[in-house]
Amino acid sequence: MAPIIVETPYGKVQGIQEESVQIFKGIPFAQPPVNKLRYRPPQPCKPWVGVLEALSFGAITPQPSIFDTLPPLPQNEDCLYLNVWAPVDPGSYPVMVWIHGGEFFTGRPSELLFDGSVFAKEGIVTITIAYRLGVLGFLHLPHLLGDEFATSGTLGLQDQIAALKWVQQAIPAFGGDPHRVVVAGQAAGGSSIGTLIAMPDTEGLFRAGILQSGAANKLHDRDTAAWITAFILNEFSLAPNQAYKLLELPVEELVAASQRMIRKIPMRAPFRPVVDGITLPTYPLEAIAHKNAKLCPSASAKSANVSLLVGTNRDEMNTFAMIDLKSVALEPRNSASLDAISFVKVVEQYRIHFKDLDDTILASRLLTASEYWIPAIRLVEAHTCAGGTAWMYRFDWTHTIDSMFGAGHTFELPLVWQKLDLSFDDPIGTSKLGALMHKVWVQFITTGNPNGAGLSTWLPYHSNERTTMIFDEPMHIENDPNASERKLWDNISLTSSSSLN
Repeated sequence: MAPIIVETPYGKVQGIQEESVQIFKGIPFAQPPVNKLRYRPPQPCKPWVGVLEALSFGAITPQPSIFDTLPPLPQNEDCLYLNVWAPVDPGSYPVMVWIHGGEFFTGRPSELLFDGSVFAKEGIVTITIAYRLGVLGFLHLPHLLGDEFATSGTLGLQDQIAALKWVQQAIPAFGGDPHRVVVAGQAAGGSSIGTLIAMPDTEGLFRAGILQSGAANKLHDRDTAAWITAFILNEFSLAPNQAYKLLELPVEELVAASQRMIRKIPMRAPFRPVVDGITLPTYPLEAIAHKNAKLCPSASAKSANVSLLVGTNRDEMNTFAMIDLKSVALEPRNSASLDAISFVKVVEQYRIHFKDLDDTILASRLLTASEYWIPAIRLVEAHTCAGGTAWMYRFDWTHTIDSMFGAGHTFELPLVWQKLDLSFDDPIGTSKLGALMHKVWVQFITTGNPNGAGLSTWLPYHSNERTTMIFDEPMHIENDPNASERKLWDNISLTSSSSLN
């Protein structure tokens, strides 16, 4: 490993060279969101004097532990850092900015899985970013603290935008082309991208997006967001006129309160971006489809200029069943997209359509559709109706050893990132499909189109054929897969914040 120094608009940065890749970890892209900057929009990074050592990842964004049995990882409210992997040879390379998932309250860009070297070796500058999560990134406060905090419910998304603006300014120093930026993400990361498209402040920041198991359906209206805030205040026995104390409480206490709330609240994943009427003027699908052009006039035109690769996994909810069987019970609280009345209606339709399935399997299938598959279809249809281009996929591959879990949530990640040894006892069995999927991602990031030499012809999605690539062995194309199940949703509205209705 050899040290290497690059000069950015903010100052010199020292990283290391490993084989054909330059690696820089823990570069700040905004000022630390601490003290007077808590619950406020990210502020531009200040230049530094001397050389910044970018040799280790930044601290993890404060967050609750999903598994109480695991020791907590080092966390710090000073968390707005990114990591860069770049080819050694000079050039003007395409750029991928990766947004991690985690239901908007957990996750980190420093996961071993997200090793950008694999893409950098293919000629892609790869960036992983952190953003504020949960009680720090998506807590709605303007009704309590005034207009100064009018956009506190979208701070996590604003952090992502700040990182993308940093990329526009600084990525040429690492050999990246700011005009060829693709933003990619999984789960909440994918949902972020579906929402970023509708945010006025993202104009010109990226030319394409990859949305894995995430669309634009994980949002709160202001009323529900205010209810979440009231719940947090109650955890500290604070009256509404004492909300200012949230600005001063130790971050550990805020995170602990959010963890208690998550256990109590009748809602799955309570922290979500808020449609605040300012940073996010209206719901993304409405903005993209011209339904609210007065509030967000540029969203539809902007969407049309952004190519999308969108997909879901066939058995998304099976992963959550592994963690907590209650999360796939046939209960309205498990859906972020259906109100109680619609949930009952859909359950009745599924019982008729899938007569032989027991309730657990039925619930997993229904919730996979309501939370992932149908929202993805509706985003792609809105996007293509607005003149945009999109390709749709479904990940069906099932591990021969763990076949009972099917193609669960996150199961595609090791294949895309070529980290099969981290997740599978038999990596050889996934190597062929993984190589093909990785090639598709590289092709899309490089050209904005997933088609290329050695790959099956894959037509863009249109509502008449609904062309979908099935990632399985073998890879193949299906038109309108599971059409009869899809049609069950034709007259069902998917909403946000529905579990409280």
